[in-house]
Amino acid sequence: MGLLERFTSIFKAKAHDIAEKFEDPEELLNYSFEKQQDLINKLRQDINTVVTSKKRLEMQRAKLVANIATLEDQARRSLKSNREDLAKLALERKSIITIQKDHLDKNIEGIQKDQLKLEDAERRLTTK
Repeated sequence: MGLLERFTSIFKAKAHDIAEKFEDPEELLNYSFEKQQDLINKLRQDINTVVTSKKRLEMQRAKLVANIATLEDQARRSLKSNREDLAKLALERKSIITIQKDHLDKNIEGIQKDQLKLEDAERRLTTK
């Protein structure tokens, strides 16, 4: 086994020497720079995707908030008209929509955190 280890060590040393002769430091630096630029571009695309998703959720949230206001108004008008059954129905719908809005709020908050992380990563990479 000792002889095999020696041959392996010699082979690795010679292979390392040969590889060093073919390596161009400038070429390696350019390659690293290109990879970093690719990573920055991918991060920017991901940030745009996250921002777009957040905007969509915010628009959905705005619709839900408008629906909540409408249902509250319907419930008030129904009570004024002595239609407690319709008021109860409107308030039940409002409750369901409020739960949906709360879920959207949590999703928007999570997406905002992801966006901040991506933007921070982009800043760190662009300053290097």
